[in-house]
Amino acid sequence: MGKQINFYLTKNDVKDLLLFLKSTESFNVLEEYSESVNPVIVKDSNNFFENIKTIKYFLIRENDLTDVVMKNIPAQKKWEIDYLRSPVIELIVFNMDGNRLNGGRFFYIEKYFGDDDKTIIKKSDFINWAKIIFLKTRKHLVKHDRGYIGKEALALLQDSKITLGN
Repeated sequence: MGKQINFYLTKNDVKDLLLFLKSTESFNVLEEYSESVNPVIVKDSNNFFENIKTIKYFLIRENDLTDVVMKNIPAQKKWEIDYLRSPVIELIVFNMDGNRLNGGRFFYIEKYFGDDDKTIIKKSDFINWAKIIFLKTRKHLVKHDRGYIGKEALALLQDSKITLGN
C-alpha cells in the first residue's frame, strides 16, 4: 500500500521544501542509482540543488541506511534502490519542458507482498516518520486543484510565465 503527495515545484521550491523539512527532521538524500551495492548519499546539498542530475531521489533517515535494499541491473552495470523493500520516501523533482512545469511527488510504501505472498509491513518508526514528512510538506506547500504547489511555481503560474503539465 502506497501513499503519495503530488506537487509542482521549481528548483528553488525543492530547495526551500527540503531545507524546511531538514530544519526539524534529520534525513539524507539518496541517488536513485549506484555503481555498487551501497546506496549513494548526496553529500553536498548546495551542489544537489544547483545541479540536479536526475528527477528521482530518495529520502531516508540516517538510522535506516543499513536497511536499504539494492537491485542489480547487470545490463547497465549499476544498482538501483528497491523502494518497495527499503524504508525510503521517493522524491520525484521538477521537470521543466520549455515553459511547462511537470509534476513531482513524494511516495512511500507501508506494506507489500513478500516472496512467499505474505504481507510485509515496514517498521512503524519509518511509517510514522514518513507521515510526519507528508504532514509537514502539506503544511509548507500551497494547496492546488492538482495537488500542491510551491511558492515560486505558484507566482510563475499566476504571472502566466509557466503552465502546469501532468
